[in-house]
Amino acid sequence: MAVKVIRQGDIVDAVADAIVFSTNEHLFLSGGAGASLLGKHGDALQKAMHRALAGTGRKVAMRGEVFEIEPQGTWGRMFAVVAANGFYETSREDTSRAITGVLGRCAEIPGLRTIAMTALGTGYGNMEIEDFVEIFCAVELPSPIEELELVIHGYIFFKAACKTSEALGSSARLIAGSV
Repeated sequence: MAVKVIRQGDIVDAVADAIVFSTNEHLFLSGGAGASLLGKHGDALQKAMHRALAGTGRKVAMRGEVFEIEPQGTWGRMFAVVAANGFYETSREDTSRAITGVLGRCAEIPGLRTIAMTALGTGYGNMEIEDFVEIFCAVELPSPIEELELVIHGYIFFKAACKTSEALGSSARLIAGSV
């Protein structure tokens, strides 16, 4: 049976087969989870992000787009989601579609069973954590995905996520503390 987890911690400490995180339309690792990932993996990750965007032939990505970042020595499978446009606007529809899309892609990868993700579009985007948690709790996990973990860095946001999850009657496990 597939499990959903809401955990307080830092995405760089997550142990999962794939990491899903927000990025901006230029795929810069400039803030929030991106800055943490850049701090851990360095400029090689930023260059891989830029290669992913260059592969589209465009200079700007569209809100809701998902980019698989080529694995390297210090990181495994990563998916960057453009959660907000240049005006920091997000939408529930784009976010839900992006999550469903990335989960579908992950389900096609042999051996990939666990996914850790950040609360897409809640940092530099205008989505509230409560809205993201509603999407997270409602999403269906495709087989063979066994676990989807939402990793929330700040304690206040984690508590808001727990409150929303509980109000929805979600079966997501809630884990305070670091990853």
